[in-house]
Amino acid sequence: MKYKKCHLLIIVLCLILSFFKEKRLCAQEQVRFNSMVDHFGLFNPSYTGKDTTVWVDVINTTQWSGFEGSPTTTTAHMHGHIQSIEAVDRGEDVKKALGFGFTIQSDKVGLRNNSTASIQLQSGIQIGDYSYLYLGVDGGSSLIRYDMGKMNSGEVIPEGENRNDYFVGAGVTLEAGNFIAGGAGRKVISKNTEINNMSYFGHAEYLAMLPSFSLKPVGFVQYDTNKQTIWDAGIFAGFVRDKIWIGGIYHSNNSFSAMLKVHALKFFKFSYIYTLNTGELQNFAKNSNEFNISIDLRNLWMKIFGIKHGVNLIDYFKDDQQKNSFINK
Repeated sequence: MKYKKCHLLIIVLCLILSFFKEKRLCAQEQVRFNSMVDHFGLFNPSYTGKDTTVWVDVINTTQWSGFEGSPTTTTAHMHGHIQSIEAVDRGEDVKKALGFGFTIQSDKVGLRNNSTASIQLQSGIQIGDYSYLYLGVDGGSSLIRYDMGKMNSGEVIPEGENRNDYFVGAGVTLEAGNFIAGGAGRKVISKNTEINNMSYFGHAEYLAMLPSFSLKPVGFVQYDTNKQTIWDAGIFAGFVRDKIWIGGIYHSNNSFSAMLKVHALKFFKFSYIYTLNTGELQNFAKNSNEFNISIDLRNLWMKIFGIKHGVNLIDYFKDDQQKNSFINK
């Protein structure tokens, strides 16, 4: 059926949300990025795959420079859409195709190492001429270990801290023209019964296309039932047909980030985010740094094999001469 996959995701979404209502809730610490507003897909599975191509993001975040044992996070995130050749040939809307995401992450804080792998699934429903509703689910596992080789004499690993945690989540995102807003929840199943909380995420953005540049106000909020609410608010400006972006982000922990993002070669994006601590940590940890490299696999593939942009790939490979030329390459 036309919306069979959407109905399946709705059922799974309802089951997970009913699972959230149980009284015993466990969770782990959420990874903190310098720009939470730039990585919605890592927290809300319905945002994953929203783009109409396949991207691979590699993110390296070092927080609280100069502070011993400061958090260091490396993330690889692949996300896009799964669409059959027949669907492309029929001209079906890629935004209604099944979206996917795979994430591998390493997070180190002091002696604690957290290695995480997860998968996200998403599907879109068109609800207007330029409006879509995306539903998503995700799940994964975290392997938490302490580096015993770096422990001081007499130190002992707390019971239950070397463990495997599992998590499930669900989210919804609304795209209406240039406005996008969404929310998600995540539940972690852990052997550490002292951890008893639930995480919720919300985000919104709007793209204003002006005659000589673009503006994008963004916002992100995270609520943890055992911790205080944290939020980010920022604004980005795009120049040179949105190939260069600059912006600033204010964080609720009294820190400020400046961002530079460059789009190049139609398949490559690079961004750098510098965060200055202005709160209690400023005397101990002056700044944080984040590097992000993103590659558009579809456009890179077209570039390598000399397929021009705007060419229908199905028609391209129907031509025997084109097909043989591609194979010989």
